[in-house]
Amino acid sequence: FTLGFRFAFREKILQTTKGQISLGSKYPIVWFNYSQGIEGMLNGEFAYNRFDLKIDYSHYFKYLGESSIAVKAGLIVGQLPISNLYSGVGTYSIFTIYAPGSFGTMRPNEFYSDKYISLFLTHNFKNLLFSFGNYNPELMLVTNIAFGSLNNPENHHQIDFNTLEKGYYESGIVIR
Repeated sequence: FTLGFRFAFREKILQTTKGQISLGSKYPIVWFNYSQGIEGMLNGEFAYNRFDLKIDYSHYFKYLGESSIAVKAGLIVGQLPISNLYSGVGTYSIFTIYAPGSFGTMRPNEFYSDKYISLFLTHNFKNLLFSFGNYNPELMLVTNIAFGSLNNPENHHQIDFNTLEKGYYESGIVIR
């Protein structure tokens, strides 16, 4: 059973022939999902409650660019197999492409948690710093932080993984 909502106060919507397009909001946008697993119902094997929250906010500063903050948090109450826990959203590989809302220096499935909070801070100078004719690179400063914990890590034996009790921090410069 899953129930969710998205709240965007005074969001501007553009209606097109192919559907609606969000033009954003001057206010934070909030997503919340609640999921409940009921053991025995429809062959369900686990009883749990899962709460997921995401908050996004961006603000444009004249002559400075745009700052964005995203907060993601989650809590699982109950016992689930490791494949249903929160895994750190890592995108690291030999050649990494920047993906907003993820950790570029974290390997996929390196960390697992049943409760976590992540903070993604970005400032995009847009093309205020550099402009070369048709070539307009954007310089972005990025900082990502995550904390989490796992209540019963011994339930997931013979699987090599880490937890986020000490936190995970990364900062960098992105040229777009």
